[in-house]
Amino acid sequence: MSATVKLSSALPGDEEINGLDALRDQLVNEPDRIVVGLVWLDVPKINVDTEKDTEVPVVRIRRIEPLGDVASIPDAVRKLAAKAHENRTGRTPLPFEEIELSHDETLE
Repeated sequence: MSATVKLSSALPGDEEINGLDALRDQLVNEPDRIVVGLVWLDVPKINVDTEKDTEVPVVRIRRIEPLGDVASIPDAVRKLAAKAHENRTGRTPLPFEEIELSHDETLE
């Protein structure tokens, strides 16, 4: 879990901008399924720890649009994600199919 950025637990309530609602049944029936999506986000709050002199932004999802199963993602989207990862980290990313949630990782 990131110590430098937190994620707000709230999702947009409007089904027009919260594409996850349309996936509800699939998410319940296939919880191990990896879904790729586009996310719009902003920062409504910044937590300040004056003792440690740190600021931690709390990211809010403003809109989310699922694109589909990881195996069905178009090559253009894969290439865009890989390029963004490489620009951010300077490293070539793992292929989409190899990204799995570790059994040691907890969801919150």
